[in-house]
Amino acid sequence: MNMNGYNLVKRTEFNEISIYYDILNSHEEIVSIIDSMPLWVLLLNENRQAVYFNQKLSSDINAKSPQDIIGKRPGEILQCQNSALNEAGCGNSVFCQYCGAVTAIVNSYNGGTQIEECRIIRSAEGLKQALDLEVTVSTINLKDHEYTLFIIQDISDKKRRHYLERIFLHDLVNTAYAIKSSADLMLTENDVLVKEEMVRILIPAANQLLEEISAQRQILQAEQDEWEPVKKEYFSTILMKDCVDIATNYMNKNKANIIIDTDSESFKINTEITLLKRVLINMLKNAIEATDDMDSIRISSRIIDEGIVQFSVNNKSYISDDIRYQLFQRSYTTKGKGRGIGTYSMKLLTEHYLGGKITVESSIEKGTTFFVTIPVNLKISS
Repeated sequence: MNMNGYNLVKRTEFNEISIYYDILNSHEEIVSIIDSMPLWVLLLNENRQAVYFNQKLSSDINAKSPQDIIGKRPGEILQCQNSALNEAGCGNSVFCQYCGAVTAIVNSYNGGTQIEECRIIRSAEGLKQALDLEVTVSTINLKDHEYTLFIIQDISDKKRRHYLERIFLHDLVNTAYAIKSSADLMLTENDVLVKEEMVRILIPAANQLLEEISAQRQILQAEQDEWEPVKKEYFSTILMKDCVDIATNYMNKNKANIIIDTDSESFKINTEITLLKRVLINMLKNAIEATDDMDSIRISSRIIDEGIVQFSVNNKSYISDDIRYQLFQRSYTTKGKGRGIGTYSMKLLTEHYLGGKITVESSIEKGTTFFVTIPVNLKISS
């Protein structure tokens, strides 16, 4: 793979890298400066491979020896799931072309300090961890050799606070205000029929408030590996109807038309229904936000193979490749600053708790379809 004319595949032999590591490690002033830095620090060679690192990085990723780090590229060191998608490693998957870390390194070759954000999903010891990172990259000369100074700051907590403050709490306040306004009007209204109509408005609003709180609690528990899965049998058609009813609360009357596809197959599923509902509702919510007034959104279900089923949600909008390849990263969004956790939570819940996978296809002709493929009978490890 090439970016701006640079070969991202080529690697330096480990023996050569070990020589540079020994040279740098023998100079106390260099070691002292790098180890004093409170962030993760790497020195990279011209092929983006680590030739040196600081102790904070080594400790935080539980490196057992220098060989766990030197010779590897940043994504490989942090166990980014995209770095293992092909033999060429970090920087060479279709997703990597949109990675802020790779972009910053390549741009630093032209001089100056580069600062970029990147989002990765670590896959370590069977668990997935989403990280929002800020990388600062510049070229430096040490002992007559040019290196890339690569500094990594974990800004995941900062991004989460922004999300909670700007989106989650904002949405809660809006819904709570609608409930309060309707309740205040009921106190002064004497017409029984009008009061009954207000109650019909209050109930969906209250349900939506509870739904938003429940959704955030589920995501936090899932990220911290604290969710206790509980299996329950459910029919696919009933499940889709329940999800459509809930998702309808999120749109205006003339916004969209959600249709359960008549070709859907009916089957019984034994899985973590609460989390599966959360995934399907998020799929529908995303479709609603992307859909023009009165366009159709279709949800369907089908049997893929023995023991494997699939749910899908389609809308008529088109997602370009540069957006599609980043959709499932936490904090990535096309909806404005501070947003972006819905698609990430869909992937987290599907892959970590439902034993399945989530994919997306998009074309100008067919629109965008999200697919959730899961086992019909979830196996829960004791």
